Amino acid sequence: MPKSRENRRRSDSTKMEKKVKKNTRERKRIQELHNHFMALKRRLPYADERTKTKAQILARATEYIDYLEGRIKIKEPRQKEAQKMENLKRPSCRYSKVGYS
Repeated sequence: MPKSRENRRRSDSTKMEKKVKKNTRERKRIQELHNHFMALKRRLPYADERTKTKAQILARATEYIDYLEGRIKIKEPRQKEAQKMENLKRPSCRYSKVGYS
């Protein structure tokens, strides 16, 4: 049984409404993604005109994270060594300050 013209129009209208809603959601998703990339770009040091594409932003962010991880690895042993030296300076017991002559 063929659809009437009115039913086809409703069906076409419903399809168009769904398509418009889908396109709106996708536009919103893309805009949010763009906003997050721009926020990430602002957090990077020296993010200037050289960093234009999203791929470049991700590459610079990865480089920066690697750099920060390297700084942490260098800093941790220094802190541990400083703590050891500090512990050596502290008396090990309460009688250590008493001078025996």
